[in-house]
Amino acid sequence: MSGTSEQAGQPALDTNCDEVPYEQFGACLEANAEPAVNRIPQGELFSCASSKPASSPSRLRRVDREEWAHNIGQPLTKSGGRGPSIASSNPFRGSLDNPYSSYDQNNTIDTTTLDLYLRVLPGAGVGWTAVLPSSAGGMNTRVRKVSQDKKLQCMFSTSVKPDAACIDYYLGEFLRHGVLFRAPTGEEKAPLAALAQAALDAEPAAPTKEDRTLTMRQITSAAWLMPQALFRSEMGDGVADEAGRQRLTDDELARQLAYVLEKRAPGAPASHNSGSGAYSESNKTTGGYSTSADGYLFEIVQAALDGSIQDAEKRRTIIKNHSGGLDPQRMDLYQDRSDNLRSRRGEYWLSTGIARFFREWLGYEKASTVFKDRPQATSKFDDPKDGAQSGYQRAYNNMQADAFLVEPLLVEQMDDTIARIVAADQDVLKNLLTSTQFYVPSNDVTGISPSSGSYGAKLHLPRAYNIEGDVAPTREDRWRTLPTTERAGVLTHPAWLAAHGNNFEDDPSLIHRGKWVQENLLCGAVPPLRLVTVAAMVPPQDAQNSLTARQRVIEATHNEYCLNCHKKMNPLGFPFEIYNHAGFVRVTDHGKAPDGSSMLENMLDPKLDGPVTSAIDFSQKLADSPEVTRCFIRQVFRYFMGRDETLEDACTLTAMEDAYTKSQGSFQALLGALVASDTFVFRHTPAP
Repeated sequence: MSGTSEQAGQPALDTNCDEVPYEQFGACLEANAEPAVNRIPQGELFSCASSKPASSPSRLRRVDREEWAHNIGQPLTKSGGRGPSIASSNPFRGSLDNPYSSYDQNNTIDTTTLDLYLRVLPGAGVGWTAVLPSSAGGMNTRVRKVSQDKKLQCMFSTSVKPDAACIDYYLGEFLRHGVLFRAPTGEEKAPLAALAQAALDAEPAAPTKEDRTLTMRQITSAAWLMPQALFRSEMGDGVADEAGRQRLTDDELARQLAYVLEKRAPGAPASHNSGSGAYSESNKTTGGYSTSADGYLFEIVQAALDGSIQDAEKRRTIIKNHSGGLDPQRMDLYQDRSDNLRSRRGEYWLSTGIARFFREWLGYEKASTVFKDRPQATSKFDDPKDGAQSGYQRAYNNMQADAFLVEPLLVEQMDDTIARIVAADQDVLKNLLTSTQFYVPSNDVTGISPSSGSYGAKLHLPRAYNIEGDVAPTREDRWRTLPTTERAGVLTHPAWLAAHGNNFEDDPSLIHRGKWVQENLLCGAVPPLRLVTVAAMVPPQDAQNSLTARQRVIEATHNEYCLNCHKKMNPLGFPFEIYNHAGFVRVTDHGKAPDGSSMLENMLDPKLDGPVTSAIDFSQKLADSPEVTRCFIRQVFRYFMGRDETLEDACTLTAMEDAYTKSQGSFQALLGALVASDTFVFRHTPAP
C-alpha cells in the first residue's frame, strides 16, 4: 500500500525509517507497520458516531478464475479430478498484492492476460455450440437449457439456415443465461447478431455439423470478449440521493449477492458431462446435472426479476437459505469432483464463497504447496533412518497433491472441519478456535499390496493428527475427537500449521505463525521487511544439532533493534512450538521437551496479557477475547466487500457486531447484517 492510494480514514505511510535517528527508529516502524488498515484504532471502527449515510465506492470488478470457469459451466478439475481443467487454466487470478481474491485493485486485462485468455477462449461457450457437444478443447460438457429448450435447436440445424428471429432468440438466451446473467440490451445484441449472420453466411452451401460448431464457436467466443462479460458493474442506477449515493440496480445487487455466496453468477448454467469425468449420471436427484435447468442460485435471479432483491430481509433470507448445511451427497462438489471422491468428504457443506473466505482468511490453502522435509520429524513417528521415500513422506505428499486419489487433501480435511462448525452456526469463531473435532483421512489399505508405493502413501495418512491406529473408510470414523492436550481449533490443525510453517523442522516457523496471528486475529500491524536494515536470518545449528528453533529465534532477535518488530510476532508464535513445521505433534525438540510457553504483554485486549502454556491454552484465550471477535468481523467485511474498511464503515461494522453478539455467534446473522446494510447497497463516486 502506498501513501497515495490510501482510502479515507486510513493512515498514510511515512518516510523510510533508515533516514531517522536511531532513538526514533521504533516509532517510525510503528508508523509504517502494515497492513495500513490495521493501524486504525479498533475502538473507532466499532463506534457508530457518524450521521453520514453509508455507501461504498463505485467500481467495475473483473471476473476471477473460479468465477469464469463456473460461469461457462466447466469444472475446475480434469476428468476424474486430476489437476486443473483447461477452463480453470484461465489467467484471471487476482493480484498477489491484494489481501483477498475478492479485492479489485490491480485486477485488469493487459496484453499478457489477453494473450493467455485467447488460448482458452474457444472453450468459453462450448456448451452452447451444439445440443450434445463432443469434446471441444478438452472439455466435454453440455448446458441443460440448451438441450431442453427446443426453440434453440434452429441454430444447430444444418438443413435450414437460421433466420434473423432464430439468431435473435439464441443470442438473447445465450447472453442472459450464459454470459451476462441479465437481460442484454439491444446495443449489446446488435453487434453479435451482425457477426453471427456474417459467420453463417460464410459457411459452405451444405454445412456439416462440424462447420456449424465452428461457426457457433466464433459467436460464443465473441460474446465472451465483451467487456460486460469480463467485468461486472457496481456503478449504481444513476439517480443520486441527498447524500450523493446511487443505489445498485436489481441486476447489480443480484450479482453482488450471488458472489457473496458462490464463485459463480446468479443463474450460472447447469452443466453435464456424458463421460466418467468430474460429474456423472449416477445421481438421480439431478439426473446427471450439477443443478436445476434454471441454474445456480435461481432464488436470486427471481428476486432480481421481481425487484425483491432490494429488500434487506429478502437478502438476509437468501443468505440463510444458501450459506451451508448438511448434505451426505455433497452436491456442492458435484461440478468439480467425481462421485467416489465426494463420498469421502465430510457431510457438511458451505457455499463456495463462504468456504473461500475461510480458506483465504486462515491462509491454509498454502499447505498444498509448501515443501516439507521429513514431515514426521520430532513426532512419535520419527525415525532418523527414514529417507525421502518413506511411507510418512509419501503419505504427506499425497495429502498435498492427491497423487493417488485416495483420500481428501489436507486442505479439504480442513474445509470439512470448518464446514461442520460454520453450518452449526453457533459461537462460530469460538468453536473454530477451540473445537477438538477434526475430519481425518482413512488409512484403509484393503486390496493394496504392501510392496506398492500407494500402500505407505495411504497407511500413514492419519499420523499427521498423531493417530496411531486405523481409521475406517466411513464418515463416522473419519470424524475424530482428538485429545485436548494435542489439538484445539483451526490454529492447531495440521493444514494451518503447515501453511504457516517453513520447509524444515528447525526453521523459524514460529515467526510466520505469530505474524499471522498478529495481523489476522488481533488486527495488529507489523513493520514490513523493506524497513529491515540487517540480514534477517536465524543462526545455524550448533555442532551437536541441539538447538531448538525457539532458541535460535531468541538468539537472533533478542537485541533491541530486532525486537522492535519481533516483539509483535515471537510471543504469539512461541505457543505453536509444540508442533513441527508440518503440524505433527512434537514429542521431543532436539533432545529437549517441546516448549510452547509464552508471556503475552501489551496486548490490544488486556485480558490476553499473561502467561500461556501452549497453542491450546493460547487458542482458548483468543476465543474469549472481544477484540479478536472484532478483528474477525473486520476480516469478514474485507472479504465480502472486496475492500478495506474505513472509519466511514463504522456503523456497518457495529451493526455486524450487534447481530453476531445477539445471535450467540451466528455467522449467517453476521453476514446477513452486512448484506442488509447501506454499505452493501449504495455506491458513491470515489475521490480522485
